[in-house]
Amino acid sequence: MRAGRLIAPSPREVAKGSQTTTEGVRVKTAKSRGARVNESAPMIVRLAQGSLMAGHGAQKLFGSFGGPGLEGTSGFMEMVGMSPGRPWAYLAGLSEFAGGMGGMM
Repeated sequence: MRAGRLIAPSPREVAKGSQTTTEGVRVKTAKSRGARVNESAPMIVRLAQGSLMAGHGAQKLFGSFGGPGLEGTSGFMEMVGMSPGRPWAYLAGLSEFAGGMGGMM
């Protein structure tokens, strides 16, 4: 490459077999090895996120995992000014539980 040149070098100046040089740096390219990880990553994220949401909804609806259940959730809804609290508790618990289960599918 000539000094002071502002355009990119030609392919003949750059390519050297399987290695390429760019501004004096040699770079070896290899195939990606993580193809299986990249395919399963969305499934793992969906399962984790869906199970967390479904568990939180189950706490509100059924009192599972030490949750307040429907009575405690409806009491909280009324305390924050959403009265009557029971329909809002059903709506909150059911949307979280169904959304979590749907997210896992």
